[in-house]
Amino acid sequence: MSDAEPIELEPSTGTPLRADVRPLIPEPPPVRMIAVNDVHLPAAIGRGAELVAFYVGVLNFAAGRQEGDALAFAAENVDLVFDLGEPPVNYENLSPTLVEVPSLRNLRALLLDNEIAYETMHGLMPGTEHILVRDPAGNLLAISSWTLFS
Repeated sequence: MSDAEPIELEPSTGTPLRADVRPLIPEPPPVRMIAVNDVHLPAAIGRGAELVAFYVGVLNFAAGRQEGDALAFAAENVDLVFDLGEPPVNYENLSPTLVEVPSLRNLRALLLDNEIAYETMHGLMPGTEHILVRDPAGNLLAISSWTLFS
């Protein structure tokens, strides 16, 4: 199979190498929100460190930033903003926030490692599955994995 002839390289033109001075563009976080615009959720004041540990450490959002009375995390497509307020926070009328991650298997392992309780919910269509989990502020998240074609 190695009947091919060796490849000969052309001589160098002598052009000097230059450093690439273009600014680096950071990769987007590997997590998406199913939303058209930024998502705002309530959270009690004093939960910032727990929210950062959960959203950055477990779900891989971009690091949180403080914006006045709000704490924001960046997903691939939109920001997740926590409006910090005094407890108690009313969660009765909130529907689950929809999040997509690359792998539910990896997420389950992270949730178990961090001793975070979750439930698995199977959808109506074959092969659809969600993980239901409450974040440290008490907001309900429905997390699914994205498919190759989404």
